[in-house]
Amino acid sequence: MVPDPLATHLVMAAHAPRRRLSRALDDIEAVPRRLEDIPQVIPQDLYDRYLIGMCGARRENVRTFAALCLARAHPGVDTWSHAAQALGLNPEIGRRTAQTCTSSMKTVPSRFVDALMDLASHLPDRNYRVGEQRVRDLERTDDWFTTWVQEHRLGTRPSSKTHVVTWLWTVTAHGHISTSPGAPRTLDARGRAYYRRFAQSLTPDQQTALSRAMESRA
Repeated sequence: MVPDPLATHLVMAAHAPRRRLSRALDDIEAVPRRLEDIPQVIPQDLYDRYLIGMCGARRENVRTFAALCLARAHPGVDTWSHAAQALGLNPEIGRRTAQTCTSSMKTVPSRFVDALMDLASHLPDRNYRVGEQRVRDLERTDDWFTTWVQEHRLGTRPSSKTHVVTWLWTVTAHGHISTSPGAPRTLDARGRAYYRRFAQSLTPDQQTALSRAMESRA
Protein backbone atom coordinates (compact mmCIF):
# COMPACT_ATOMS: atom_id res chain seq x y z
CA MET A 1 0.00 0.00 0.00
CA VAL A 2 1.31 3.44 -0.96
CA PRO A 3 1.50 5.74 2.10
CA ASP A 4 -0.96 8.60 2.13
CA PRO A 5 1.19 11.78 1.85
CA LEU A 6 -1.33 13.83 3.83
CA ALA A 7 -1.51 11.28 6.64
CA THR A 8 2.28 11.09 6.76
CA HIS A 9 2.51 14.87 6.93
CA LEU A 10 0.00 15.04 9.78
CA VAL A 11 1.87 12.42 11.80
CA MET A 12 5.17 14.24 11.29
CA ALA A 13 3.58 17.56 12.23
CA ALA A 14 2.16 16.09 15.41
CA HIS A 15 5.60 14.85 16.51
CA ALA A 16 7.58 17.88 15.30
CA PRO A 17 7.30 19.99 18.50
CA ARG A 18 8.50 17.03 20.54
CA ARG A 19 11.48 16.48 18.26
CA ARG A 20 12.37 20.16 18.20
CA LEU A 21 12.29 20.37 22.01
CA SER A 22 14.41 17.23 22.29
CA ARG A 23 16.99 18.72 19.95
CA ALA A 24 16.99 21.99 21.88
CA LEU A 25 17.63 20.10 25.12
CA ASP A 26 20.44 18.12 23.48
CA ASP A 27 22.19 21.39 22.61
CA ILE A 28 22.24 22.98 26.08
CA GLU A 29 24.63 22.51 28.97
CA ALA A 30 23.35 20.20 31.69
CA VAL A 31 22.09 22.37 34.57
CA PRO A 32 22.21 21.35 37.37
CA ARG A 33 25.33 19.34 36.63
CA ARG A 34 24.28 16.37 38.77
CA LEU A 35 21.07 14.43 38.26
CA GLU A 36 20.77 14.19 42.04
CA ASP A 37 20.27 17.96 42.14
CA ILE A 38 17.07 17.72 40.07
CA PRO A 39 13.82 17.05 41.97
CA GLN A 40 11.20 14.69 40.59
CA VAL A 41 8.80 17.65 40.48
CA ILE A 42 9.89 21.29 40.11
CA PRO A 43 8.97 23.40 43.19
CA GLN A 44 5.69 25.27 42.90
CA ASP A 45 7.19 28.74 43.36
CA LEU A 46 9.69 28.26 40.53
CA TYR A 47 6.94 27.00 38.23
CA ASP A 48 4.88 30.11 39.04
CA ARG A 49 7.83 32.39 38.39
CA TYR A 50 9.15 30.93 35.14
CA LEU A 51 6.79 28.47 33.43
CA ILE A 52 3.21 29.45 34.15
CA GLY A 53 1.19 29.93 30.97
CA MET A 54 3.70 28.17 28.71
CA CYS A 55 1.85 24.87 28.55
CA GLY A 56 -1.82 23.98 28.63
CA ALA A 57 -1.32 20.75 30.59
CA ARG A 58 -2.14 20.45 34.29
CA ARG A 59 0.25 22.28 36.59
CA GLU A 60 1.51 19.07 38.23
CA ASN A 61 2.27 17.59 34.80
CA VAL A 62 4.21 20.66 33.70
CA ARG A 63 6.23 20.72 36.92
CA THR A 64 7.14 17.06 36.37
CA PHE A 65 7.87 17.70 32.70
CA ALA A 66 10.25 20.54 33.58
CA ALA A 67 12.20 18.18 35.83
CA LEU A 68 12.29 15.59 33.04
CA CYS A 69 13.62 18.23 30.64
CA LEU A 70 16.46 19.10 33.00
CA ALA A 71 17.32 15.41 33.28
CA ARG A 72 17.03 14.98 29.50
CA ALA A 73 19.76 17.58 28.99
CA HIS A 74 22.32 15.29 30.67
CA PRO A 75 24.65 13.14 28.56
CA GLY A 76 23.36 9.61 28.06
CA VAL A 77 19.78 10.53 28.98
CA ASP A 78 18.43 10.32 25.45
CA THR A 79 14.74 9.46 25.92
CA TRP A 80 11.92 10.63 28.18
CA SER A 81 11.81 7.16 29.69
CA HIS A 82 15.49 7.39 30.60
CA ALA A 83 14.90 10.86 32.06
CA ALA A 84 12.18 9.46 34.29
CA GLN A 85 14.35 6.57 35.44
CA ALA A 86 17.21 8.97 36.20
CA LEU A 87 14.92 10.76 38.67
CA GLY A 88 13.51 7.57 40.19
CA LEU A 89 10.22 7.67 38.29
CA ASN A 90 8.43 4.99 36.31
CA PRO A 91 9.50 5.17 32.64
CA GLU A 92 5.84 5.31 31.61
CA ILE A 93 5.43 8.55 33.56
CA GLY A 94 8.23 10.02 31.47
CA ARG A 95 6.68 9.00 28.16
CA ARG A 96 3.15 9.98 29.13
CA THR A 97 4.08 13.32 30.70
CA ALA A 98 6.25 14.34 27.75
CA GLN A 99 3.52 13.47 25.28
CA THR A 100 0.90 15.42 27.23
CA CYS A 101 3.04 18.51 27.71
CA THR A 102 4.67 18.75 24.30
CA SER A 103 1.30 18.39 22.57
CA SER A 104 -0.16 21.23 24.66
CA MET A 105 2.82 23.60 24.51
CA LYS A 106 1.81 27.24 24.07
CA THR A 107 5.23 28.62 23.22
CA VAL A 108 8.12 27.77 20.91
CA PRO A 109 10.70 25.26 22.21
CA SER A 110 13.50 27.84 22.36
CA ARG A 111 11.51 30.12 24.66
CA PHE A 112 10.53 27.21 26.90
CA VAL A 113 14.15 26.09 27.15
CA ASP A 114 15.28 29.65 27.99
CA ALA A 115 12.71 29.80 30.79
CA LEU A 116 13.80 26.37 31.95
CA MET A 117 17.43 27.51 32.18
CA ASP A 118 16.42 30.56 34.21
CA LEU A 119 14.47 28.25 36.51
CA ALA A 120 17.38 25.83 36.85
CA SER A 121 19.71 28.63 37.94
CA HIS A 122 17.42 29.26 40.91
CA LEU A 123 16.93 25.67 42.03
CA PRO A 124 18.02 25.23 45.66
CA ASP A 125 21.49 23.74 45.87
CA ARG A 126 20.68 20.34 47.34
CA ASN A 127 20.77 16.62 46.67
CA TYR A 128 17.10 15.72 46.25
CA ARG A 129 17.76 12.01 46.56
CA VAL A 130 18.98 12.66 50.11
CA GLY A 131 15.75 14.46 50.94
CA GLU A 132 13.73 11.59 49.52
CA GLN A 133 15.65 9.15 51.69
CA ARG A 134 14.88 11.19 54.80
CA VAL A 135 11.17 10.85 54.08
CA ARG A 136 11.57 7.11 53.60
CA ASP A 137 13.31 6.95 56.97
CA LEU A 138 10.40 8.84 58.58
CA GLU A 139 7.90 6.45 57.02
CA ARG A 140 9.54 3.53 58.82
CA THR A 141 9.20 5.06 62.31
CA ASP A 142 6.33 6.46 64.39
CA ASP A 143 7.89 8.50 67.19
CA TRP A 144 8.14 11.75 65.23
CA PHE A 145 4.54 11.41 64.03
CA THR A 146 3.25 10.78 67.55
CA THR A 147 5.14 13.83 68.82
CA TRP A 148 3.81 16.00 66.00
CA VAL A 149 0.22 14.93 66.68
CA GLN A 150 0.53 15.58 70.41
CA GLU A 151 2.13 18.99 69.97
CA HIS A 152 0.45 20.31 66.84
CA ARG A 153 -2.63 18.32 65.77
CA LEU A 154 -4.44 16.52 68.56
CA GLY A 155 -7.04 14.03 67.41
CA THR A 156 -5.27 13.07 64.21
CA ARG A 157 -5.76 9.39 63.46
CA PRO A 158 -2.74 7.07 63.20
CA SER A 159 -3.87 6.19 59.66
CA SER A 160 -3.25 9.81 58.65
CA LYS A 161 0.48 9.19 58.87
CA THR A 162 0.36 8.08 55.22
CA HIS A 163 -0.99 11.52 54.28
CA VAL A 164 1.66 13.27 56.36
CA VAL A 165 4.44 11.26 54.71
CA THR A 166 3.01 12.01 51.26
CA TRP A 167 2.87 15.72 52.12
CA LEU A 168 6.53 15.65 53.15
CA TRP A 169 7.38 13.73 49.99
CA THR A 170 5.58 16.03 47.56
CA VAL A 171 5.95 19.43 49.26
CA THR A 172 9.25 19.26 51.16
CA ALA A 173 11.21 16.68 49.15
CA HIS A 174 9.48 17.67 45.87
CA GLY A 175 8.86 14.04 44.94
CA HIS A 176 6.16 12.76 42.61
CA ILE A 177 3.04 11.55 44.40
CA SER A 178 3.19 8.20 42.62
CA THR A 179 6.51 7.38 44.30
CA SER A 180 5.56 8.47 47.82
CA PRO A 181 6.58 5.86 50.43
CA GLY A 182 3.47 6.79 52.40
CA ALA A 183 1.01 5.61 49.77
CA PRO A 184 0.53 2.88 47.16
CA ARG A 185 2.59 3.30 44.02
CA THR A 186 -0.47 4.45 42.12
CA LEU A 187 -3.11 6.31 44.11
CA ASP A 188 -6.65 6.05 42.81
CA ALA A 189 -8.85 9.12 42.43
CA ARG A 190 -10.46 8.66 45.85
CA GLY A 191 -7.11 8.30 47.58
CA ARG A 192 -5.79 11.47 45.96
CA ALA A 193 -8.93 13.34 46.96
CA TYR A 194 -8.51 12.27 50.61
CA TYR A 195 -4.87 13.34 50.52
CA ARG A 196 -5.66 16.74 48.99
CA ARG A 197 -8.26 17.46 51.66
CA PHE A 198 -5.80 16.54 54.38
CA ALA A 199 -3.00 18.63 52.86
CA GLN A 200 -5.29 21.66 52.54
CA SER A 201 -6.21 21.36 56.23
CA LEU A 202 -2.61 21.72 57.43
CA THR A 203 -1.95 25.06 59.10
CA PRO A 204 1.34 26.96 58.55
CA ASP A 205 2.46 25.97 62.07
CA GLN A 206 1.77 22.31 61.39
CA GLN A 207 3.63 22.46 58.09
CA THR A 208 6.65 24.12 59.67
CA ALA A 209 6.76 21.46 62.40
CA LEU A 210 6.66 18.70 59.79
CA SER A 211 9.50 20.25 57.82
CA ARG A 212 11.55 20.44 61.02
CA ALA A 213 10.91 16.75 61.64
CA MET A 214 12.34 15.97 58.22
CA GLU A 215 15.34 18.23 58.69
CA SER A 216 16.09 16.56 62.02
CA ARG A 217 16.88 13.37 60.08
CA ALA A 218 19.86 15.04 58.43
